[in-house]
Amino acid sequence: MRRHWSGISWKDRAFRTVEGLGVGSPLYVFDRQYGRDNVTPDEGYKVQYVVGETVVNVFVNPACYLVTAETQDVNRKCQAISLWFMIRS
Repeated sequence: MRRHWSGISWKDRAFRTVEGLGVGSPLYVFDRQYGRDNVTPDEGYKVQYVVGETVVNVFVNPACYLVTAETQDVNRKCQAISLWFMIRS
């Protein structure tokens, strides 16, 4: 686990959210829990969920992203390889 100025991140499968999500969980499970996400290219491609005042960034293998000039999407079966929880203030 790593502390950042804006939150925490981890790559260890041992750490889980209250809902039981973490590294190794497929994206479609995050979608079910947090709603449909946004794929965002800032600071590297990630799948971003906004949950109240918290931004949950889920990173998957780069091969999972389907990015063209017209669209940005991701394979929902891909598993999270790291998470970064940011607190908005």
